[in-house]
Amino acid sequence: MKLVRFSTNGQIPRLGALQGDRIVDLTASVAATLTARGVIRAREIASALVPASTREFLEGGAASAEAVASIKEPVTIPAASARLHAPISDPGKFICIGLNYRDHALEAGQPIPKEPPIFAKWSPSIVGPGDPILRPRGSSQLDWEVELGVVIGRTARYVSRDAALDYVWGYTIVNDASARDFQFITSQWMAGKIFETAAPVGPCTYRG
Repeated sequence: MKLVRFSTNGQIPRLGALQGDRIVDLTASVAATLTARGVIRAREIASALVPASTREFLEGGAASAEAVASIKEPVTIPAASARLHAPISDPGKFICIGLNYRDHALEAGQPIPKEPPIFAKWSPSIVGPGDPILRPRGSSQLDWEVELGVVIGRTARYVSRDAALDYVWGYTIVNDASARDFQFITSQWMAGKIFETAAPVGPCTYRG
């Protein structure tokens, strides 16, 4: 499934599934399925099972997943008529790994680290695919890198290497924008990584 957050006519973004040139409106589709079963207050129940937030949807666990799997006649719209937003806009954590493969360290002229550096992005950094990146005032070294984003689907703590992928819900694309002249002012990279619009994400979160 290609999970997206989309909007039409300036409405609040909601969850959908991208299927070719159409988007399945997941909340509307679950509501229609419940209505066909004679469920009272189907729309309210569907909104609880498939909230507008991807994070809250994943926190719904099996109940939310089963609601989406139960859809019989999906409600769809043309993808061309919708605006795609960042598929995840409010993560609990946005953790980034720097110099995480040898060729990149060599390309950047950096020594191979014994342990790769860890830094974070903040939620205001997140924008949708195609949204503009705003250069921070005073920066003259704006840079970008395409990264693989790993979406953790449930709470994890002290997870073994063998079990790690059991906690991965899916994957997305992240553009790691950096103000290099701010990034290397100190040994901590955050100053060049957390400005608003520094993390375009999407267009979708993919789960095979």
